[in-house]
Amino acid sequence: MESDRERDSGRDQKSPWFPTIREEIEGNYKAEKIPADNKQGYRMEYSYIGDYFAPNDDALKLKKAKIRIGILCVACVLLYFCAVLQKSYVSADRIVFGGSLLSAVLLLFEVSGVIQLLLRKNVLTSRALMDLSFQLKIMPLFHGGLLLLCAFSAAAAAVRGPGGAAAYLTAACYAFSGISSILIFLQYRKLGYMRIPTSPFE
Repeated sequence: MESDRERDSGRDQKSPWFPTIREEIEGNYKAEKIPADNKQGYRMEYSYIGDYFAPNDDALKLKKAKIRIGILCVACVLLYFCAVLQKSYVSADRIVFGGSLLSAVLLLFEVSGVIQLLLRKNVLTSRALMDLSFQLKIMPLFHGGLLLLCAFSAAAAAVRGPGGAAAYLTAACYAFSGISSILIFLQYRKLGYMRIPTSPFE
C-alpha cells in the first residue's frame, strides 16, 4: 500500500517538460490578501515575480526578422490553400488528404504564433515565451515535415497516374508551403531571448 510520504512525493514532483498551472503560479507569482467587501473579507491578488525575457537582437534586426517571418507565414498559408483548392486526382490520395486535414490544425497554431510575435510586446514572461516557442519552433517543424510528406505523396500519385499540370502544381504548392513553414522555424530560432531578472515595467 502506498504511504502518505510517497503520495506527497508524487504530487510534489515537477514535470520535466511543461510546468502545471499550480507549478507556474507557485514559481512565478506571489499571492497577496487584499481587503474586500465579500464573505471572506479579502480577495487574493497575484503579482508576477518571475523572470522576463527579451530578444537578443537590436530593434532594427528584430523588426526585419519579424517582417521575414510574417512574409513566410503569408506564403505558407497561400501556398497551402493553393494546393488544397487544386482540382486534381492526387488530392484524393489517402496520405495527401489526411495530411492536408491535419496540416490545417497545425497551421492554425503556427499563424497564431506569428500573430502573437508581431503584435505582442517584445518583453515576455516565462510562460508567454514557452507558449510562443511551442507555436514557432515545434509547430512549424512538424507542419513543414507534414507538408513535405504531402508533396512527396502527391508527386508519387502524379507519376503513377495520368499526370497533368494540376497534379504537379499541387505537389509543388505543398512542397513550397512546407519549406516556408520550416523557414519560419529557422528564422525564429535565430532570434534568441535573454533573461531579464527584474520587471522592465517598474
